[in-house]
Amino acid sequence: MRIRRNYRTSSQQRVVSGLVIGALFCQTVLAQHYLVSDAQPKCTIVVQRSVGGLSSLAARELQKYIGELTGGRPEVEEPTAIVGLPKDQALILVGGPETNPLVKKVVAAGQLDFRGLKPEGFLLKTIEMEGRPALVIGGNDEAGTLYGAYDWLERQGIVFQISNDIIPNHRDSLLLNRLDVRSEPAFNQRGFGIASCYETRSIWSYADIAKSMDQMAKMKFNFLIWHLFSPEPYLEYSYRGEKKRLGDSRDWRGGYVLPTRNFAPRQVEDYFEGKEAFQKFGKNRTKTKFMQGPRTCFSA
Repeated sequence: MRIRRNYRTSSQQRVVSGLVIGALFCQTVLAQHYLVSDAQPKCTIVVQRSVGGLSSLAARELQKYIGELTGGRPEVEEPTAIVGLPKDQALILVGGPETNPLVKKVVAAGQLDFRGLKPEGFLLKTIEMEGRPALVIGGNDEAGTLYGAYDWLERQGIVFQISNDIIPNHRDSLLLNRLDVRSEPAFNQRGFGIASCYETRSIWSYADIAKSMDQMAKMKFNFLIWHLFSPEPYLEYSYRGEKKRLGDSRDWRGGYVLPTRNFAPRQVEDYFEGKEAFQKFGKNRTKTKFMQGPRTCFSA
C-alpha cells in the first residue's frame, strides 16, 4: 500500500508539473510580439534626431537591416511621436538616458540601470513601456549605442565581416525576443593596421577605404594604424611655407597609386623633383639604392 501511495503521489506530481509547464508555455506564446509580421513592420524605431551623430546612425542601420532581413522597413520617429501609435506597436528605443528621454524615463522607473557601464559598453533589454512592448538599445556614449545596434543585428543572424555583410535567408517575420544583456569591451583598443604595400591599401580607392572603416564599426573596432606616404593625397601639409606637392617624391612611372613603387630598382636621377635634397645630404644617407628618395610615414 505504501508503494502504491508513493506511485500515485509521483504520478500526480508529474501531472501538476506538466500543467505548470504547459501554462508557462502558453503564457510565453501569448506574450510574443513581432517587430515584423508578414513583411509588415509592427514596430517603430525611436531616437532623438536632434542629437545626431552615431545614435541617429544606429537607428538608420536598424531600419536598413531589419528591412533587408524581412522586407518590412520600420519607421524612425522622435520620442514625442509615440503618443499616436497603436498600443500593440512595439518600440525600439535607441540611445542612453542622456540622449533619449524615453530611456531616461525607463531608468527613472527602475527598469534599467546604466550606472557603472564602461565606455563603449551597451545594454540590450526588452521591457514594457506604458503598456507597449519595447526593446532598449543604448549605452552611456554614442559609440556604445552604435555597437549595441550592430550586436542586436548579429543576434538576428547577420554576420559582419571586414569585406562585406552576410544576410540570412529572407524571412517575412521577426520576433521581439526577450533580452537582458549588459556588454562591455574587454580591451580599450580593438583594431588592426593596414599596410601600404601594393597588394593592399596602395591600390584601394576611396570607396574601398570608406567601406572598410564602416565594416570596422560593425565589428566593434575602434583603432586603426594607417600608413601614409608623402606623395599620397590623404594629407595636406607644408614645411617652412612650402605646401606639399602631390607626387614630389615619385618617378615618372605613376601617380599616387603606383604599380611599380616597391617592385623596380631606381636611381636618385629617376626622381623629377627633390634631387637637391640628395645633392645636399648625399645618397648614402638613405637605405639601399633602390629605396633612395625622400619619403615620410605617418601613423594614425
